[in-house]
Amino acid sequence: MLTRLFNSRFIRDAQKLVSGAVIAQLIALLISPVLTRLFTPQDFGVFSLLLSAIAITTVFSSLRLDLVIPKVESRLKAINMFQGIVILSIFVAVIALIIIALFKTQISNTTETLKHAESTLFVFPLLIIANGIFLGIRAYSIREGRFDKLGKAQILKACAMAVFWLAIGFVIHQSPPGLILAGGHALGQFLFLFYLLCYTSPAESKRLSHFEKSKISAAIQSEQSLISSVAASQLISAIHQRLPMICIAILFDPVFAGYYALAERVVTSPAQMACLAIADVFRQRAAKMHNSQQSFVSLQTKTIMLAAGLAIPVFSAAVIIVPQNIGFLFGSEWQAATSTIAIVLVSSGCAFVSETISGTAVILNAKKYILAWHTFRLLSISSVCLYAFITNAGYETFIILIAICKILAYVIDAIAMTRISRSHSYAAKEI
Repeated sequence: MLTRLFNSRFIRDAQKLVSGAVIAQLIALLISPVLTRLFTPQDFGVFSLLLSAIAITTVFSSLRLDLVIPKVESRLKAINMFQGIVILSIFVAVIALIIIALFKTQISNTTETLKHAESTLFVFPLLIIANGIFLGIRAYSIREGRFDKLGKAQILKACAMAVFWLAIGFVIHQSPPGLILAGGHALGQFLFLFYLLCYTSPAESKRLSHFEKSKISAAIQSEQSLISSVAASQLISAIHQRLPMICIAILFDPVFAGYYALAERVVTSPAQMACLAIADVFRQRAAKMHNSQQSFVSLQTKTIMLAAGLAIPVFSAAVIIVPQNIGFLFGSEWQAATSTIAIVLVSSGCAFVSETISGTAVILNAKKYILAWHTFRLLSISSVCLYAFITNAGYETFIILIAICKILAYVIDAIAMTRISRSHSYAAKEI
């Protein structure tokens, strides 16, 4: 069985994306020791808060149509949905720019982390546009099975961000907190978009650039029920995922926001990118099988086995090695981030296995489960934040409780996804 698993087309496609993700993250990890010496914990804290805000805003700027695009059967409908993301992203970015221009001082004074970051806030609308279009073109490329190009685009994105951060960081020693990091992030996402657009056919390019309001509206309305459910659940999910960072910025010293941001950079982001690469191939394959009235239970099992086979040795070794060398790798001022990174490593390992099959509910149109599941996760994390606020719990206690909630949630989700796929009936037998 293992021989068939590792020789399958699924693995070959996953390898294309995973290899791109691994190389991209190796680049990010290799430059991290330099970045932590060029930028302060507040820089990383501000940058992470901006990404937290982007994660929540993305639900409005894309309606998370990127999660539906790989599922639709019609290429034209997929293109219309991508165009919908472009329009929505620009619209939301304009609104965000107006709000920032009017209330930048009040926004920067909401937390200690954002103080002196008024200028950085103006990068936020650009990040909204970059992130929305990035998600849209990525989803369309997944639908078309362009995994090799996606892998290369990830590497290009990582290289562009690294060059920008290092070049500007060495030249400019004094800048608004987080400004250089946020600018490099937006640059990387735009280059990702342009690279993938270079490999579309002339006919596709013409369709992608020709916006027809009626067709865009019709494409969205045809999947309105699913889109509404996915968008609502993703809004809850985004709040749940970014709430710990927001609470840390509000409840604790700004330096702790920097520690948590570093943990996200060196642990969570690499794990999510590699996990997403496997999940993207799973979604594309599972959606095709589902549309052909074939069960994808065996594909789901292969995916979990692959993820577990990668996660167990990698995360076990990381828990032993990485925390002991934080000061050496990132500089003495980051030594206190040791416990943060160790705790985040454990929860990220569980997430890596569970989230590879997270597209199951969308593919099977399990709308009630999608909403209930994300609501459960939000309530569990919110209860920890409320507990920390009421009891004045310490920083380490807070992140340990957050990790426990996440691990339990991932285990429950993996079991539920498996049961949902097994209970779904098809007219044709599994092939």
